[in-house]
Amino acid sequence: MSKPSGGSRLPAWVAGRSRDREAGSRAPDRILGISWKDAHNRFFLLLLGVGIIIFWLPRLPGSLWVDETTTAWVVDTSFGEMLDRAVEFQSMAPTYYVVAWAARGVGGTSEIALRMPSVLAMGLALYLLYRLGRRLFDSETGLLAAVVLATWNEGAHLATDARPYALGVLAFVAATLSLVRWFERGRNRDAVAYVVLAVLVVYVQYVLATALLAHAVYVWRRRGALPSHRSLAIGGAAFGLLLLPLLPPLLATLDQRDALSLGMQSAGATLFVIAPPALIVGMAAGIAFVAGRVRLESDAPVPQPAGLALVWVWAAAPPIILFLISWLMDADVLGPQHVTQSAPAIALLAACAIRRLGPPQVRRIILVLMVIVSLILGASHRQYTDDWRGAIHYSNGLVDASDPVLVRSGLVQSGHADWLLDADRAVLLLTPVEVYPTKGRPVVLPYGLSADERRYLEAEVVPIAEPASRFSVISLSSVGDPVLPWLQGRLRSAGFELRQRQTFGSVVVALFERV
Repeated sequence: MSKPSGGSRLPAWVAGRSRDREAGSRAPDRILGISWKDAHNRFFLLLLGVGIIIFWLPRLPGSLWVDETTTAWVVDTSFGEMLDRAVEFQSMAPTYYVVAWAARGVGGTSEIALRMPSVLAMGLALYLLYRLGRRLFDSETGLLAAVVLATWNEGAHLATDARPYALGVLAFVAATLSLVRWFERGRNRDAVAYVVLAVLVVYVQYVLATALLAHAVYVWRRRGALPSHRSLAIGGAAFGLLLLPLLPPLLATLDQRDALSLGMQSAGATLFVIAPPALIVGMAAGIAFVAGRVRLESDAPVPQPAGLALVWVWAAAPPIILFLISWLMDADVLGPQHVTQSAPAIALLAACAIRRLGPPQVRRIILVLMVIVSLILGASHRQYTDDWRGAIHYSNGLVDASDPVLVRSGLVQSGHADWLLDADRAVLLLTPVEVYPTKGRPVVLPYGLSADERRYLEAEVVPIAEPASRFSVISLSSVGDPVLPWLQGRLRSAGFELRQRQTFGSVVVALFERV
């Protein structure tokens, strides 16, 4: 892309962004580049604050879901042991767990303390998303994107999940902003920041790297404006060298892909990530509500073509690539948590669509209705409703210390006999009762009823349950539970009857007693 001459007219997206920056440098009432005297901006900022209070804060003290209990278990030890657990049991670099371990040291083992790194990461990611939207489109688009992400289930879940994904999203948004700034300013420090942040994305979680394809597309689309071919070559080489230490754990993860397979790949799941029903329904409801007043804004910024391509690929690449990996390599990695990298891009696309509508009051109404629809559709609740804390507390009131407590955590590794029979590995499968201690003797249950899993049940579980006068089962039901009905049928001949059954979100507690 050639630079415009002094007398040529700047593209609309450049002129709009330049006006934003010039106004920001002149106006003393601006903080972080946002005018607080503008009633339109104040409304969006107020909605952002209210949205965080409504969507984020109520989730923080809730029970850890099963994957969060693995985080709590990994960091509940010395620093060295934490590193070993992260690499061996979580199949990733320990980057996130170093942060979580430090948070535990500061705030203790409470759910809020464990989730605080994600809260802080997403808070900063919202600000950087605003900055990115301002650079690619205009200030209002960036602000709209921040509000959409904060008040949408994906963003709220990221902010309150004691898992690596919020940190990965923060690193990716920051890397994208650094890349765009490098093309605009040509400064080497932006190129260095980009390389470091892009590498950090991979170090946080391998699967989040799928979104890096969007950066390659952006570089290609703006190749005519490339600040320095030499810097690009050096940056690419540095990127590869910095990733070399990840090669051994990545190969180990590939060797374990059967045990780590989520079994969730589908074209429908891919489509729902790219076109999330909650956002589409919310936007449609808002447009329908203001149908008599809505019009296309004549002064809306014309998107930068390369920037628009960047955002579209960012939104679509993670689910499509993971779907193809699942389909072609028999390694089902298309889980809901693995495509969260798309969420900021989808928020930007939604913001671009809203920004095209007018007058300004219409945009405010549409955004409010999108928030209301999110609440109606349940986005104020946690994406995962595993109430292990409540379930284990209830089970503790039913059994004595000598009674067996059969635990089906639902972790995918529990579908493999080598994990079930290995005492060191089986600890991971019992992390819910490691974090929320159970009164009885915990016994790990398999994921399903394959031939190997049935043999495990007959050889390891039935001999423990049959001699007891009672036992409880604590099982995650959201992933389907064939094991509890099997136990009920298998042990009926031994005189056991199901006496109590209670649900705690997606966790079931069942008490069996001998008649």
